[in-house]
Amino acid sequence: ISSDQSELDLYIPELLATCVFAGIQLLGSIAVISQISWQVLIIFIPVACVGIWLQVTMLYVLGTVCAIQRYLKKEASSFVSFYDKPCQIHV
Repeated sequence: ISSDQSELDLYIPELLATCVFAGIQLLGSIAVISQISWQVLIIFIPVACVGIWLQVTMLYVLGTVCAIQRYLKKEASSFVSFYDKPCQIHV
């Protein structure tokens, strides 16, 4: 086992625990606040939906951008290689 792999094996559970704890804390805070003022849910639910929608949309957009960049690099390289060859016409 390399040292990088063991560091990664130790880092992932810690990161996951931190994210889970932050999520539980956020939901707990919203639950307590909504018990006092239910109008908080009117703001929280649309904001949460927009946040999730933006994350999904950005994953799709980034994937599309990467695919377009790969395509353009392939097209540019074939274009350059086509015109980079010496002329093969013999008179």
